[in-house]
Amino acid sequence: MVDSQDAILDAASVLRARGHAVEADADLELWHVDADWITDEQLLVLAVLAGLRDGPGRAQ
Repeated sequence: MVDSQDAILDAASVLRARGHAVEADADLELWHVDADWITDEQLLVLAVLAGLRDGPGRAQ
């Protein structure tokens, strides 16, 4: 489970700013990103892989 809801919301905002369609379900447990439903953890991974957020070991 992800420690911080703020990190998840930040990742969603960053992905939206880059042109991705990002919407949460009613419980903020799943995210509809472009055409796929993904979890919180997958949303963070997507943001890291897209180079939009620092991943583990990259933060100073």
